[in-house]
Amino acid sequence: MEIKNVWILVALFLSVSCTPENQRPTALGEQTYNEEPIEPEPLQVRESCEGQEQLPLMAPENPELSYSSDYKLHLYDSKEECQRGIFSNKSYLYQQSVLQKVVANACAWAKLMEGKRSLSECVQGRATAQGQILFDLKSSQEKQLLILVLDSDDLNRKMGKALSKTLIDVFDHLGRTNQQIPLTLARLNDETGTVDVILHAEELKSMFRKRSDKIPPELIQRVHELLPFSQDNIEPLEPLVQVDDKFKVSRLKGVLYITDADELPEREYILDSARLRGTPLHWKDSEVPFYVLTTGKCESWKAAKVRKCYRIEPNPTQLDQIRNKVWKFINSSL
Repeated sequence: MEIKNVWILVALFLSVSCTPENQRPTALGEQTYNEEPIEPEPLQVRESCEGQEQLPLMAPENPELSYSSDYKLHLYDSKEECQRGIFSNKSYLYQQSVLQKVVANACAWAKLMEGKRSLSECVQGRATAQGQILFDLKSSQEKQLLILVLDSDDLNRKMGKALSKTLIDVFDHLGRTNQQIPLTLARLNDETGTVDVILHAEELKSMFRKRSDKIPPELIQRVHELLPFSQDNIEPLEPLVQVDDKFKVSRLKGVLYITDADELPEREYILDSARLRGTPLHWKDSEVPFYVLTTGKCESWKAAKVRKCYRIEPNPTQLDQIRNKVWKFINSSL
């Protein structure tokens, strides 16, 4: 009996010692039989932009983002930098002749800006079959309500003070109430042939960061850049073609043109001139409301296809007249 027990113990010892290591039971209920060794997950390595081939930039073509020396194309090394809205040390005038000399790689990100204002969404470049890099820019802007002021000394003399106060009050109200109205204030400079943007309503957010009962000094300064006017004897209809070049009709929601009318051609001449009626007619056909606020008569303006012409009388109620018409334009165009 004892010998039999000894042989049983020997058999058990041999069976345990001969069992492969990966087939032995461990703790109670833990099974590791026939378990294959686990391979570690491969590390996800972020592809670096460094060392990638630099290719010439294909100049973007977007009718909503027309070329302008007022705009700059900013290039960034990452999407995060682009979305942060910081200025890039790689920025180029948004002109076709300039962009054709720029090189970049497909890792780069781009955004179009006007000063501190973003005009497009962030977009990553992509290589084309022609061996170039293309940034397919998309506009991030809403359609704009445009208040356009003619750079006229006569207009300044007749209602410059009341106009300046009205515009400051309007933008001050928008800033304090945080109303998201896409309003742009611009000056039409016939002498230089330019349309100068004075203020975008979206810039008000930074001006009103500090709460105060006073109007932000920067707002007053920006609006006062409209004044004093220095140009005399300006024909107010012909320079509108400059506006059509800078503000594409597809991005306009409405236009209020503040002007004098001393040099406006006679109604019959306007009706016979396709050149003079060109821009207002283009706006009308595109269903962009065009309003005029003038110190002169409205008869000739009606021939220019304006939706409504308001004459401002030189009397003590002038400030109320201007304020009422400006707000009427804003509210009716929303």
